[in-house]
Amino acid sequence: MEVPEAHISTSVRPADDPNMVAKAILQLFPNITLPIIEEKQFPIRNNIIEWEFHDIDLATFLNRIAELRILDTSLDAMAANIHNNETIFSISRQAAIANKISYVLPNEKSLGGTIEIHLKGTDLESWLEEATWHEGRLEVPRFVSDEFAMRRDGKVTEWFEKNK
Repeated sequence: MEVPEAHISTSVRPADDPNMVAKAILQLFPNITLPIIEEKQFPIRNNIIEWEFHDIDLATFLNRIAELRILDTSLDAMAANIHNNETIFSISRQAAIANKISYVLPNEKSLGGTIEIHLKGTDLESWLEEATWHEGRLEVPRFVSDEFAMRRDGKVTEWFEKNK
């Protein structure tokens, strides 16, 4: 199956430490070539700098979601905004610094900023299902936008039967 095109971006605000932003990105996307980081000088200008990276290797990111055992959550979060074989989702930079992954819901602010991830490719839904597959799906199959998917507000959908 064809790996989708992957692009990431983040906004570096005047209050952000560019070195910490770089660390967050490199934790999950280590093959990125970062821009030259200039030392801040007083007075600090209120300019937001946009960092964009294209043709990203997703291997480290995908390995990390498997290690953290958040494959079903990742399927739901990555597919929440899927349209015409494209999706955009956000992860927390603060979590990434700690080599963790925390998905940021649409229209939410995240302390420490976010990394926006844009995926585009043929049959993206099938690729997401395959990239997040795990043994548990033999017993409880999962698909993009199925009845077990996380709700748009981030609340979980209970799929198991409670003991009576």
